[in-house]
Amino acid sequence: KQVMVGSGEIPHIHEFAQVTLQQGQIAQEHGHEGMYEVFLVEKGKVKLVFDGKDEYIVEKGACIVTEPHETHEVSNPFSEPLILTYFQSKV
Repeated sequence: KQVMVGSGEIPHIHEFAQVTLQQGQIAQEHGHEGMYEVFLVEKGKVKLVFDGKDEYIVEKGACIVTEPHETHEVSNPFSEPLILTYFQSKV
């Protein structure tokens, strides 16, 4: 993970970063209380599961927003590496 803007550097932005997930890597289900999280798929495809039930496969170029009350799991079950750029914004 490469953090480009850290917590406290810009008001309301908690973190702006980029992460690479190889095939089989998972960010387990979690949430961000009081924060939106915005993902941009830079390379590959991502499998997202919201609130433990709603599953989506999203491809390069897509932008996804998670609400402060949603939990989400991010994974790469695909053969190509996944690169996600994301930021978290405090409510």
